[in-house]
Amino acid sequence: MLESYRQKIDKIDNEILSLLAKRFKISKEIWLYKQKNNIPFYQSERWTNLLQSRKEKWKEIWLSLVFIQNLRNIIHEESLNLQKKNG
Repeated sequence: MLESYRQKIDKIDNEILSLLAKRFKISKEIWLYKQKNNIPFYQSERWTNLLQSRKEKWKEIWLSLVFIQNLRNIIHEESLNLQKKNG
């Protein structure tokens, strides 16, 4: 029984990693677009709007707001790092 639960968790973890890889690929495409069009790679207004628009969704999945904000910050930071690295 425990092994079955662990297998499910492993599968979900792999799906999360795959989704993050897809997200970072799109982030790179965004960076290329911004570079081509002289758009700053970090836009604080976009980030603020994103956080505000997602708060209700986060409440629905029963995770603490602090956890979700930390997770979003980590993902966003990595996206920015990838954009800088490719620049």
